[in-house]
Formats: sequence, C-alpha cells, structure tokens
Amino acid sequence: MIIDIKTIKRLEVETESGITLGKIVDFEIDTTNHNIIKYLVTKSKFLNASEKLLLSPTQIIRVTETKIIVQDTLEPIAVSSSNAKTVQIIESPAMNSIKN
Repeated sequence: MIIDIKTIKRLEVETESGITLGKIVDFEIDTTNHNIIKYLVTKSKFLNASEKLLLSPTQIIRVTETKIIVQDTLEPIAVSSSNAKTVQIIESPAMNSIKN
C-alpha cells in the first residue's frame, strides 16, 4: 500500500486489543535510505497540551487506510526532550498501564 503524507498524519494509532493511543501528527525520515524512523503520536490536536509518544516502525504490526495497529505489549516510558515531556513506547509485557 502507498500512503501520502496527509493520510499518514491523520492515521489513528491503536493496539491489537483496540486501545486508542492517539493520532500520527508528525514523523522523521532517514535521508540516507528514505525510511521513516519514528512517528510522533498525540491524543490531542494541540501538541503542547498532550502527552506525546514516539513510535518506532518496528513496533507496528500493520497499517490500514485508517489506522496503525501496534503490539499490545507496549508500555510508555519518559524520555528527555529539550522543550516538552515526551513518552517513548518500548516493548514490555505491562500493557495494562496504558489507558484511554
């Protein structure tokens, strides 16, 4: 499937079990190989007012026309950022800590 930038930036992100994590609002591309290296996900339309998640392409199970499905075994952890609190999703069996 081929998806344009506008569509990527509107995709919902949810776990295999249906827990909504937010929407893709931005992404970073490796200019060496032209691959997306991470997606920025937020629950709010306003980046400043919402917790942010960094999603690695390796955590994605599948992409549809309307959403990205990620592993149920993900847990957020805080990572440092220059101007805002950021959360990075990492693999873990403690999915119960992520709530809507």
